[in-house]
Amino acid sequence: MNDKKINIEEQIEQTLQSIEGIRSVDVNPYLYSKIKNNMQSGKIPNKQESYRIRYAIAIALIIILNVITLITFPETKSSTSVSTSDNQELFAKEYFFTNNFNQF
Repeated sequence: MNDKKINIEEQIEQTLQSIEGIRSVDVNPYLYSKIKNNMQSGKIPNKQESYRIRYAIAIALIIILNVITLITFPETKSSTSVSTSDNQELFAKEYFFTNNFNQF
């Protein structure tokens, strides 16, 4: 129990000593005036406007990708059509389904 208290006190001392070495950051004296000037000149974009532009670009990309997909992969009707029941039978054979579930 005493060892834990001593260890905790040592850690507290180390932390306090590390805090003493911290000094304040030197800031450019003209930083505030630069920020204020940029805000007044309108160089900082409006957040709503930037979101609208991003959404418009995203929607345009989706539309372009859809058009490219339709052009690249046109729907063709094959002459060898398989009926729905044939598909069900093929699926049942592939995954070992049987019509008789009372086997157990």
